[in-house]
Amino acid sequence: MQVEARGVEGLPGGAARGVYALTLELRREAEVELGGRRARLGPGAYVYVGSACGPGGLAARLARHLAGRRRRPRWHVDRLLEAGAEPVAAAYAVTGGCREAESALAALALAARVLRPGPSGFGSSDDPLAPTHLFECVAGDCVAAALALVAGVGGAPGVAQPIGAGGAGTPRPTDDCRVR
Repeated sequence: MQVEARGVEGLPGGAARGVYALTLELRREAEVELGGRRARLGPGAYVYVGSACGPGGLAARLARHLAGRRRRPRWHVDRLLEAGAEPVAAAYAVTGGCREAESALAALALAARVLRPGPSGFGSSDDPLAPTHLFECVAGDCVAAALALVAGVGGAPGVAQPIGAGGAGTPRPTDDCRVR
């Protein structure tokens, strides 16, 4: 599947709602607080699945995540970014039924052979059907895996990259999803 990568300025306008799969690189072991407990994550590539159902829609949510570290963490993924994870790209799709599409996206990730479930409860406190919304990429190209996930829930998929990550070129692929 060929999809043109865009910077955050190329995201759907207005308050388009939908789902996304954020790919992240963690170069060193990190410990992340998850509501009173801590999860330890090893170096590697990860995919975080989520939805943007609020007033800012996909554009605001992905701009926030792709910007990297934030002053005040709001979501579990913000804590992972705070711990040193670097955003690589975000695959997204404008969808209806935001919460249902997010659950479907997590279910697809759980079934994907190239992904391994991350810590229980990570990003899934509002999703009773999914044990986690964070997945470690164990084989293949993580950006391609993320794109396949969002394509599986419908809508026209797109890919956005952080500003300064290579412009509007192709997302940076990895050979085996491991950070070298």
